[in-house]
Amino acid sequence: MTGIRNVHDGLSDFVTWASDIRPRIGLGLPFFDNFTGGGLAKAECAMILAYSSVGKTWMALNAIVNNPETPTLFCSIEMSWRQVASRLVAIGTGVPTWTLESTIKAGGAPGQLGDTMQRFPLLLGNDASDQSVKAIGQSIEAASKRLNTDIRLVVIDYLELISGSGLLGKSEQIDRAAQKVRALAKDYDCSVIVLHQVGKGSNTGGFEPLNLDDGKYGGHHPMDAVVGMYAPRLQKGLDSTERRAIRDVVYCQLLKNRNGMAEPEGVKHRLSPETGKITPYGVPVAGPGRQDDFFSHSYEEVYS
Repeated sequence: MTGIRNVHDGLSDFVTWASDIRPRIGLGLPFFDNFTGGGLAKAECAMILAYSSVGKTWMALNAIVNNPETPTLFCSIEMSWRQVASRLVAIGTGVPTWTLESTIKAGGAPGQLGDTMQRFPLLLGNDASDQSVKAIGQSIEAASKRLNTDIRLVVIDYLELISGSGLLGKSEQIDRAAQKVRALAKDYDCSVIVLHQVGKGSNTGGFEPLNLDDGKYGGHHPMDAVVGMYAPRLQKGLDSTERRAIRDVVYCQLLKNRNGMAEPEGVKHRLSPETGKITPYGVPVAGPGRQDDFFSHSYEEVYS
C-alpha cells in the first residue's frame, strides 16, 4: 500500500518488517553485510560499479548463490539465461563451466546441474534484450504470480541497457533510469541490485580504486549503497608472470552507505578465474562437488 497514510500505518509496516526472519539481504560478503547491518532492506537499492571485465556480474551472481532461499528475479539484459544458469552452477559447486560442457559433450550427466536446479526453486530470470523499467515491473508481477510469493530481490544487469528513456541525453537517460529503478524498489517493496559501468573516460582503467564520480554518466544519487570493484590485473605494462600472480585478486569498496559507514579504501577478495566464486582473500574455498556421477548416466536419461 502506498499513498497517504498515518503514523500507525507506517509503524505497523515497520513492526512487520522488523519481525521478518530475514529483514535484510546481504551479498554474503562481510565488507558489505557488516557495514550495512546485514544488507539491503525492502525498498532499498544497491549499485555495483566497475570497469568492464572486473567482475560486476560475478558479484551479482555470488549474491544470488549466497541467498538461495530468497525469491529472486534476475533481469539479464546483456547475457542469455543459459549463460547465467551455467555460471550459477560453477559458483555454487566449484566446477567450471567448461568442465560441465565437456562432460555433457562426452555423454555424461553432471550432477551439479541437478543440484543447482534443486537449490534455486525461487529464482527466475528474464533475458529479453529490450527491457524498460515498466517491463521489469511487469516481470516482477509475473514472477511473483508464478512463484506464488512476492519477489524479494531484483537484479538488473545492467543500468545502461535499460530502455525507454526517449530522446534524453545519455547523462539524463542514466539518471532517469536510476531514479525509476529506485521507485521500482519502493513500489514493489523489494531490494534491487543494479549493475553500472565505469565510463571509458575514467582514469582508473579498472585497476585503481573508484569513487562515486566514476560511474558512466552518473546514476548513483538515488542509491542506498554503492559497491565499487577494481582489479590490479588490468594495469597496463604488466608482464605475463606479474599478471598471473594477481589474476584472482579483486578489491571491493563500499563507496556509499546510507545505513552506516562506508569502506572506500577497498577490501581484498579472491575472484576465482575458474568458477567466479568471490571470497575474502585468504578464506579457504570448498572444492568441487558431485563429481562422482559425472559419467554415470546419459544427459538425456537425467534431464529429458
